[in-house]
Amino acid sequence: MRELKAAFMLGLALTITSVMAEDSKESAVSNEPLNANVAIQPLRYETPFVNYRSYQETPVASWREANDEVGRIGGWKVYAREAYEGNKQPASATSGKSAPADAPKSPGEARAK
Repeated sequence: MRELKAAFMLGLALTITSVMAEDSKESAVSNEPLNANVAIQPLRYETPFVNYRSYQETPVASWREANDEVGRIGGWKVYAREAYEGNKQPASATSGKSAPADAPKSPGEARAK
């Protein structure tokens, strides 16, 4: 097992070394500052504003209309009930035990007692 691991590591090291040597040969040819005959790649500029979207003001409803809408829905209690019921899971799914008999069925029922 050790010989196999050592052979693998040696092969990996030789591969990396050969790749690095080829890269250095290519970069040595293309990075000669005193050789005027070396072909260079043209510079390419890409502006960061290509995908820029200017600010668009969104229309805002009046606060009276927003309050009227909440009133039609049923007020803040409806939102609280939705949040409470969304977090509630069936007892069989959680632990298999049932809830105590005196547990409140809804958020407002606890204050009624």
